[in-house]
Amino acid sequence: MNHPLLTATEIQWLLRQSLPEHGSAMFARDGGRRASFGRGLEPELLRRYQYGDDVRRIDWAATLRLQRPMVRQTLPVAAGVLRIVVDASPSMATHTPSWHQLQRFVAAIGVVAMAAGDRVEAYVDPDEVAVFVDVSHWLRWCSTMTPHGMPWRLPALPASPHPLVLCGDLLHSEWSQVLTQAHTCASQTVLCHWQIDDAAHLADDGEYEFIDSETAEKSTVRVDATLRQRYQHARQTWYAEVQTTCRELGVRYIAVPPTTAIMTLMAEVVQ
Repeated sequence: MNHPLLTATEIQWLLRQSLPEHGSAMFARDGGRRASFGRGLEPELLRRYQYGDDVRRIDWAATLRLQRPMVRQTLPVAAGVLRIVVDASPSMATHTPSWHQLQRFVAAIGVVAMAAGDRVEAYVDPDEVAVFVDVSHWLRWCSTMTPHGMPWRLPALPASPHPLVLCGDLLHSEWSQVLTQAHTCASQTVLCHWQIDDAAHLADDGEYEFIDSETAEKSTVRVDATLRQRYQHARQTWYAEVQTTCRELGVRYIAVPPTTAIMTLMAEVVQ
């Protein structure tokens, strides 16, 4: 079975992997607590109305609150649940190779979970959830996943005995609050931190106009060797700060440089 995101060889390897104790091993290091996925506790979840849905399942309170038709979706029965939250904000949208890499990773970790009989709940739009137990449907959905171009925020996730995976670059001012919120609503949390070098193309000295991908603010900056060095130091200092915050919270941290092969990353996750 070949797929635009994953080759047949990659899919076969993933189907042979497992997340021991229904996923707890991926959160066991870096001070994380151990807990199994457990049985799904929620009988249903909220999602946007789609053509063909039974209108009797419309949640009118949620529809009024969100100003869009919302329905309650009955969840499939599964051995456990893995929740995946994807950072689809503008900063991820501006780096096409990194977004494709993220799509491949999200697809891969979902394949491993579903091969063990687990349900995958994926959040790209903060107000919606996509639920899967079938690998083919999951891979098709991942291939169509696109950045939404809006400032990123964590979905309003209820406290749950299920693990949570965050995937993204965290390039927004409230990143520490996001990690704290994620930690409090899951049995275990892992951050897969995309480390994008957005100044790699500034090899020549001179004036550049910068546009903040999250706020759209513009500024003109004169770039030279000293500024590049200061920028790299600030970037590495921030990465260290994120890792320290994860360690203090008990969140497992996985760095994802732009050149990391997805199968190498998955080997670290499932080991």
